[in-house]
Amino acid sequence: MCLVCNQPINLWEKFEIHHVKPIKAGGSDHIRNLLMLHTSCHKVVTHTRSPKLMADFEAKGIIKR
Repeated sequence: MCLVCNQPINLWEKFEIHHVKPIKAGGSDHIRNLLMLHTSCHKVVTHTRSPKLMADFEAKGIIKR
């Protein structure tokens, strides 16, 4: 299940692995720091600068600042 759009991720769809806490911020490749997201959802998470969206993503455990 994609935590961004709340839709199932099918294995034949494009998806990406997201680091909750980025490597450059001290995150790791440990399974607890990784999420599977739809490619389009991952782009939203990665590129948004909206404080509201960022707060929503943080509350859902999608990002860690």
